[in-house]
Amino acid sequence: MRIHNVTFNGRQARSQFLFDQYRTSFQTSVLDIGCYEAPIRTIIDASVEYTGVDIVGDPDIELNLEECDCLPFQDSSYHTVICIKVLEHLDCLHRIMDELFRVAKKEVIVSLPNCWNSARTPIARGSGTIAHYGLPLERPVDRHKWFLSVTDITEFFCQYSKKILSLNLSISPGLRNSGPR
Repeated sequence: MRIHNVTFNGRQARSQFLFDQYRTSFQTSVLDIGCYEAPIRTIIDASVEYTGVDIVGDPDIELNLEECDCLPFQDSSYHTVICIKVLEHLDCLHRIMDELFRVAKKEVIVSLPNCWNSARTPIARGSGTIAHYGLPLERPVDRHKWFLSVTDITEFFCQYSKKILSLNLSISPGLRNSGPR
């Protein structure tokens, strides 16, 4: 298992980092679950088959992952499936994890936030706000539903990896100045 603990200044920088780290994974076909504005689409070679899925942004397929029983793709239909900062937004995290591996022919790349990074100071002070949490006046369209630490993520994937052959894991402290999703 490979763990990256890095901070990004935006979605494009995060996508570029993942592409640079896993360049050989982006050569035939890529399914980008939670693509938002699909920055990976602009980074990979035009000859690579790319499909972006999200509920907002600029996806090729608009799909609410919370409402689907399964991804609308055949088994092993994409060489690489990526899911960048998405699973923490889903009540159905476990079902979607299974789906990522079902539709992947070769590789699955998952990136999750280390929520403790931005929460440590407000929790210690007993005041302040924590991004993607709290009690907003209006119901948010999207929010984090899982509060994850590096330990949580590592243990989950160590247990989950018993179902799979190999695993690479990217954990990042979060985005800075990324704006609302």
